[in-house]
Amino acid sequence: MIVIALVSFICSERTIDADKIMNYISFASVILSITLSVFAIMYTYTSNVQIQQQFEKINAAAENIQTASKEVTRTEQKLSSMMGDLMSHIESIDESQKEVTKYLNEKPTHQQEPQPNYFPDDADRVL
Repeated sequence: MIVIALVSFICSERTIDADKIMNYISFASVILSITLSVFAIMYTYTSNVQIQQQFEKINAAAENIQTASKEVTRTEQKLSSMMGDLMSHIESIDESQKEVTKYLNEKPTHQQEPQPNYFPDDADRVL
């Protein structure tokens, strides 16, 4: 608003040194433009550094995810292998249990106990 008022005042040529004031305004605008350009370059550099840091964090997170994925895959493979071994052991135990059951079912329930022979040498003698 102040700039518009100043330009209007200069355009109406109410001042004696309007050319001198225009030179000052031109010089000030050049300095301001250079300063704003430097700030814009610094802001761009700062933004690029921050973006680079964010990309590095994203890359690190992606690597962590990839490592975790590989670990999960290895764990799944180990679990599958262990599951197969476990099933083999269960089948082996099942077969052993069947064999024991078969053996117990085939064994007679009432076995005659052998009669003790108190006189093995006297068995040939007649009394």
